[in-house]
Amino acid sequence: ISEDELDREDQYFRHNLKTFLRHKGDSSSRLSLRLNLGWNDGRLSSMNTQSLSNSLGELTSRNQRDQTGNSQQLNFQTQVSYLRRLGKRGRTLAFRGNVNGRTQDSRGTLLSTSELLGLALDSLDQSQTQFNDQLAYEAGVTFTEPIGKKNLVKVNLNLQDFADMLDREVLDMLPFEQRNEQLSNRYNRGFRYQEVGASFNHTGKKLSLMLGATVQDAVLEGQLISFNDTIRN
Repeated sequence: ISEDELDREDQYFRHNLKTFLRHKGDSSSRLSLRLNLGWNDGRLSSMNTQSLSNSLGELTSRNQRDQTGNSQQLNFQTQVSYLRRLGKRGRTLAFRGNVNGRTQDSRGTLLSTSELLGLALDSLDQSQTQFNDQLAYEAGVTFTEPIGKKNLVKVNLNLQDFADMLDREVLDMLPFEQRNEQLSNRYNRGFRYQEVGASFNHTGKKLSLMLGATVQDAVLEGQLISFNDTIRN
């Protein structure tokens, strides 16, 4: 005879703020800004008991798992774009930029026990804290120049950067408090990307042609702080 009891309580609060602004100074320029901000708060409490009895109703085994946790998270996204017409018809300068970030802080505990015929077989008591911080930005500039009525030249520059930091600390509380080296982790990583390109476009009645070239450079870096190791590609 098996029995499974679960007592669980979840609470999750989510808040969002969104703003969009657009400004048109004159017929030759346009500016827009978009901002999203969000913050979340969550809590968890769970108790699960699984029991197994024989035909006489005598308890033969029991597994119990108690878990608690709470987490706070902050997110933001910012997007801006600007377009400027430069005198000559079709000649424009465009700029765009994005900045995104996230910060998360969470804590939790886990207590698990297993019994067989009244004897304790295994037990696990852990405490965990984790902090994660991410930041990314992207920026780009594009210049467009018409040549005649059927030709168009574009030159663009793009930049990207991403940074991520994680600090996870897991403690085993039994038989005494000590750091769990297999589950704990600390690292920093980053990614940078640069691109410069140019293209030529021709649009005719019988022929359409596009030629372009791009130069790219990317760097991926990482540091495993727990192992004092640095990775670069």
